[in-house]
Amino acid sequence: FPCRYTYGEESAIRPDPNNSGYVEGEEAVAVDDAAGVEWHYDPVTSTDWIWGSPPGYPLPYPRLVYTFQPRGFSGLRWSFSLAPRGKQAKRIVLAAYTSSPVLDVRGDRSFRFLYAHPSGSGFVSVEDVVGYALAERRAIMEKTAFFDSILGEEYLSPFPRAGKDLLAYALQSFLCNTWWCANEGGRDWFSVWEGTPCMYHSTLDVEYNDAWFYLCFWPDLLKKLLQAWPLFEKTDAQGKYLSHDMGWRESVTGMAYEHDMPVEENTNYILLLYAYWKQTGDGELMRTLYPLAVSYARFIMNCDTDGDGLPDLHTDNTIDQGSPTVQSSRNQAYLGVKALASYQALLEMALSLDDTQGDLVNMLRECIARINVALEEKLWLDDHFMVCADPSMPQPDREAYSIYASNGLLYLLASQLDCGLTSANLERMRKDLVSSYLTTRRRYGSVHSNLSNENQWVSQNLWRDALGYYLGAQGWAAGQEERTSGYWDLQRYFATKKNGGFWDVCVYADYYYLGTSEARALGFPDPGAARLYLQRSNREAMGVRGAFTLDSAFLQSLGYYPRGTAAFSLLPALGRLRLDRPSGLLLHEAAQPPGRVPVLACADWGAADPSSRVPVLVFDGRGELAEVRNRGLLPPTLARPAVEPLAGLQVKPFSCSPLEESTRKEVRVSYRAPAGSLGEAMVFRGTELMGHIEAGGEGFAWDGKDEAGRPLTDGIYTLYIQARSPDPKVLTPSETVKAGVNSDLPSPSRTWYLAEGYTGSNPASGEFDTWILVQNPNDQPAGVTMTFMLPGGDTVRRDYPLAPRSRFTVHVDDILPNNEVSTLVEADLPVIAERAVYFNAGSAGHCTVGVNAPSTTWYLAEGYTGGNFDEWVLVQNPGGEEATLRAEFQTEGQGTLVRSYRLPPHSRFTIHVDDLLPDAQVSTLIASDRPVVAERAQYLNDMRSGTCSLGARSPSYSWYFAEGYTDQGFEEWLCIQNPQGRTAMVEVSFMEPDGSVTRQAYAVPPRSRQTVPVHQLLPGVEVAVSVASDIPVVAERAMYWKGRSDGHATLG
Repeated sequence: FPCRYTYGEESAIRPDPNNSGYVEGEEAVAVDDAAGVEWHYDPVTSTDWIWGSPPGYPLPYPRLVYTFQPRGFSGLRWSFSLAPRGKQAKRIVLAAYTSSPVLDVRGDRSFRFLYAHPSGSGFVSVEDVVGYALAERRAIMEKTAFFDSILGEEYLSPFPRAGKDLLAYALQSFLCNTWWCANEGGRDWFSVWEGTPCMYHSTLDVEYNDAWFYLCFWPDLLKKLLQAWPLFEKTDAQGKYLSHDMGWRESVTGMAYEHDMPVEENTNYILLLYAYWKQTGDGELMRTLYPLAVSYARFIMNCDTDGDGLPDLHTDNTIDQGSPTVQSSRNQAYLGVKALASYQALLEMALSLDDTQGDLVNMLRECIARINVALEEKLWLDDHFMVCADPSMPQPDREAYSIYASNGLLYLLASQLDCGLTSANLERMRKDLVSSYLTTRRRYGSVHSNLSNENQWVSQNLWRDALGYYLGAQGWAAGQEERTSGYWDLQRYFATKKNGGFWDVCVYADYYYLGTSEARALGFPDPGAARLYLQRSNREAMGVRGAFTLDSAFLQSLGYYPRGTAAFSLLPALGRLRLDRPSGLLLHEAAQPPGRVPVLACADWGAADPSSRVPVLVFDGRGELAEVRNRGLLPPTLARPAVEPLAGLQVKPFSCSPLEESTRKEVRVSYRAPAGSLGEAMVFRGTELMGHIEAGGEGFAWDGKDEAGRPLTDGIYTLYIQARSPDPKVLTPSETVKAGVNSDLPSPSRTWYLAEGYTGSNPASGEFDTWILVQNPNDQPAGVTMTFMLPGGDTVRRDYPLAPRSRFTVHVDDILPNNEVSTLVEADLPVIAERAVYFNAGSAGHCTVGVNAPSTTWYLAEGYTGGNFDEWVLVQNPGGEEATLRAEFQTEGQGTLVRSYRLPPHSRFTIHVDDLLPDAQVSTLIASDRPVVAERAQYLNDMRSGTCSLGARSPSYSWYFAEGYTDQGFEEWLCIQNPQGRTAMVEVSFMEPDGSVTRQAYAVPPRSRQTVPVHQLLPGVEVAVSVASDIPVVAERAMYWKGRSDGHATLG
């Protein structure tokens, strides 16, 4: 029978110019016994893809569905009559064939199917196809029976029947999308359509999932694709990147999709090249394509413009049915982890090729470290990774749960232990996988994210499931049968009530409820009768064709899709197989013992004896390897993996100060590392790399300085300890620890400075009493000299002896009554000095520790001059020369005010801020040409109570406040000073005793103050606060109670 096959979805050729193109072909039917047979040819005339059902079969349909009775077909009708217990049989062959060119590959229109080419089967007509079917029937049946058997108990267990059905079903849809052709010159071409309605050729992100079929059964096909994709390479300012696809329908002439996905496709290519190399051992292809992989990795690196390792250019991804945040946001967890995985994969290739001469290896290691820090610092939210850290996206969508965070790790984990994550991020990834699964579950599986989306992709559920095995997610194996059954139930639901073939997408958004009108449409008098009928029809399994379920019906998309072959990833995942053929190694760790796991990537499919084709690992109930079948097909070394982390990891002390006068010059990081596993440590401020440190086997020291030896800004830093076991059977993951640079935190010292002090009186507060308090923690006596500095530059000096392990008190009023006074404390041994001030007949006061050294810059975040508040900035010039002072008052909403002052040597200076800026919320920046000391005193309640706080020597990226209370009339105010020249993006986390965390983001304008009323945001709670900023800021906390009759304030 002559026929025409269309490239599009229409069943018959539409008139030009609307037809999708077609190929002339032939169909044939053959039968071994023609008795009772009537040959039939009824050409298809309808152009619809889906035809309406015939009347009354089996019930009136509420919508169009596939039916058992097509509109036009080629074949035969067989009429027969059977006596009781009688039987008849015929052998029938159905065949189709075309010798016409079917593909245009880069302008060459001579590509025919391989079966019609001499280099393939060499069929010249449909009769040849029929002859092949008849002559080779026994061999074909043997091959298909063997192929089906590899999913049987002899090779694979435990694996649910639903999973086996799903694998078989998905494979059919994959096969019907494949194009294997050859041109007139004998050059072959292989590509795979993307199902309907897409029909794109070898979409890279789809083949990234399909590749499990190639790796298990036919790696040469993946090799062809790896060689073909670079033919469609593109270039822009960031470098070289790969197209989304190679073409559409019959034209393999370049990308047809509406937009690029450059970062994602480059990562996909690198990971596929790595997987092919590791699973096949083909080092020659890897060596040939390695330069391309390097160029694609550099493109990904260039797409990170904000320095956090996460791409923020070209971030559109394949999840085009997800929310805008999932699909195209900047700084995604999904693309960030995929970038990390591609860097780790390329690092493995570079090291195997000994490509250590240039900067590539170091760049890859730094990128891996930086993304690890970003995952920890920017993307982790208690029990899951954020979708992204893109502030332009709605916060609920940014912080949603998504099933994609771990997606990029699978190919790495299927070949080696080290996927590039630190031990902490590995544990976070396990937690994220489980949390995201629990929050995104629907009837048949998980949707993309728990917010702004109701689309489920079966293939991505399967991919996530394999990762659950490899990552060792808690309880994962126990739930796999239920998950797999859900995916198969969905396919049965679609095939029964909608359209058949493997459909990747279920849309939970098309709801129908059974009522009187629908009951009548089904042919029943009332809803009760229809409901009973539908219940009896087992509505969610093999129910009535075309009938609705009682509660809902769901939409489908991406039909006859090839991506279901991602299910083959579950087979090696069952044994946590890590196949590294270049190293001659296969690691195994049964995820669901007892059972059998086939190692399909090592099979010899051409072996004459079927029983010798597939190696199988047999595990006992303890997960031990009890038997290996066809051992000769496997790598030389089989082993269980081991994990040997850095032991005893700790940091002491937590912070250091790089200042000359500091007694805390360095922090010491100590651990016990397996031999040969340590490389170096990297210091990160946020995600900015500040320096490298050589890491020894037992630890290292860090002095709070950058690569050039310059003291770093105060703040919390991440020390990334790079680890790599020399034994591929052992995982020693990299680690991160926190360490601080804190020039404000004093330590026992021989020198102390105290700017504030007052021994006078006023009508509202009465007498002020100032006390200097000194502790000698040493076992020897200490000699102490105190120098009291007055406003005009006059000084008074006193010497005191301090007994060992003692406290000593000086009442300054007794020495200098009725004075403003700063104090310098000098000792011959390290001591600690504080100052206490009491007033209002001793019912009010404030106290603060001193500082160890003066500074040319001081920051005071708190300050208020409204109501009955008085703010005083107190500056001590302890030096022997005059100091020129610049005070910049940075307000909330009132701009800035700058004043200059001159301070005599050895003097104390006072600024009453209320005189300059009445009724303002104000932060202060003090800049001096000589080192000085600055504090701020804040009096309230008409000076009947007050607070005093040290200034900060430098701003910081992070601040912490342990205290906080907003119940029983307590007010809590968080004061953030941004002294920089650009807006600070600040995230404040409020932490409650039960572990709940509330986050608020603030954009603090340049040279300004931001005030956060914590008691209004979170009334009635105990709360701790952390402040994280993208540029250094200063933070203080003020608290007031009893109607602001009293309070206190402190620097974080």
